Amino acid sequence: FEPAQIGQFGYQKQCGNRSNAEGGHQPGTVQNTLLGAARAGMDAGSTQQGILIGVGLMAAFGVGTVPALFLVAKLADLGWLKSRAMVYKVGAVLMILVGCIFVIKAIRF
Repeated sequence: FEPAQIGQFGYQKQCGNRSNAEGGHQPGTVQNTLLGAARAGMDAGSTQQGILIGVGLMAAFGVGTVPALFLVAKLADLGWLKSRAMVYKVGAVLMILVGCIFVIKAIRF
């Protein structure tokens, strides 16, 4: 098993196999970032250095997500984000755009 698979199994065992529509939370970016920070800390030369690296990576992740959280909150206040269908459409378009950008960057590499 990979660590992410073990974490997902443990989550499903505790919380059932609920989907997001039923109020469940699927393991995602935060859990992956925690695993990355733990791994970076394990590769450090000393315990103190490992702690600092892990804390630094998680702090950078937090600082990186704050603008997106504020943006979503501001858009929700405008009223057009009340419709779940609109959120799904905007999310789908953004995922397609990001996917296209990654493909273009991969081709140029």
